[in-house]
Amino acid sequence: MGFMDKYKDMAQQGQQAMQSSSGMDDAAELMKMSERYNKLAQSGIERKGKILSRRETGRADVGGSPEYEFQVEVTPDGGEPYQATVLQFLHPQNVEHFPEGKELTVKVDPEDPTNAVLWG
Repeated sequence: MGFMDKYKDMAQQGQQAMQSSSGMDDAAELMKMSERYNKLAQSGIERKGKILSRRETGRADVGGSPEYEFQVEVTPDGGEPYQATVLQFLHPQNVEHFPEGKELTVKVDPEDPTNAVLWG
């Protein structure tokens, strides 16, 4: 294989990578979710929550932990309960600790109370 053949092969691989950029999109999405979780962990407001439902989304983080979508009822202090959707990765050994009906603490974004994470 000559130099030009190698160059054409590299160009073709680059085009294929650009066309199938879903891996890069997934990595960017995982980074955004991690940043959101860290922000809520630091500055989120603790509220009472109750897991209404849980389902696996089919996605996993870099370590292989599956992502779950939780429908959660959040009860603000002195306010009416409302529902929020929480996407969160859980290690397979921890999933059993988050069954439907479980009451727990959630942390919510003070600027967007529907943006929440399961806390404990």
